Amino acid sequence: MLKENLAILDQLTFLCNKSCKFCFFDYADSISNNYIFNGLNPKEVCHLIKSTEYKIKTWGKDEIIMHNGDNLKHLYMLVKGIAIREIMSFSGKVLRVDELKAADIIGSNFLFGKDSEIPYDVVAKEFVRAIVIRKEVFLKLFLKDERILTNYLNSINNWSRKQSKRLKLLGLNTLKGKVAFYLLECAKNKNCTSYRIDNTQCELAEMFGVARQSITRVIKSLDESNIIESKGKKISIIDKKALQSLLK
Repeated sequence: MLKENLAILDQLTFLCNKSCKFCFFDYADSISNNYIFNGLNPKEVCHLIKSTEYKIKTWGKDEIIMHNGDNLKHLYMLVKGIAIREIMSFSGKVLRVDELKAADIIGSNFLFGKDSEIPYDVVAKEFVRAIVIRKEVFLKLFLKDERILTNYLNSINNWSRKQSKRLKLLGLNTLKGKVAFYLLECAKNKNCTSYRIDNTQCELAEMFGVARQSITRVIKSLDESNIIESKGKKISIIDKKALQSLLK
């Protein structure tokens, strides 16, 4: 039994460079949860990546992983930690786009095409480790397993839909309308009218480019108007029609 385990460990563990030992046992589950590997089991995923030329890179807290305008020549897949995508507004405010966590890919939708510049900064929120694969090498994975190509194309479609929702959000003139849109989208995604929101008020403030107190006032106003019931991060939508009317 011991020999069998050592044999498996030898198959999935190897030196990625002279100073780093990368063990797939530590990251097999998170890597296989990436959307491009949907339908593949951890063993298949590990075998595919192990047979592919790649590097392991790490960043410390608050380090810049990627700058706005950088030309994307590699696929970056996070296997540990959290990174933040940020953009700078014309007024100089830093707006948080969203967070990336283990198994997410940085800029997958910008990897191919004539213009592969990243339109945002990517900053490590904590210690981050990522698998880095050259674009040309990543293309070969499509040939090895067509499921990866199908999943990748689906991810581009999902990203386009997400950006469409973001444009709708930006098109709303009032902060109350933006908060209403956010709450309604959360209810739709979670398929219920009572749920816990994923973001803190500070994160929502960064998302909408306003002060945290402004978010607090809007949520308090919606609560006092009996449109929603707010208890910390728990939200219950009481009057959905009233909430929808704020989108006009």
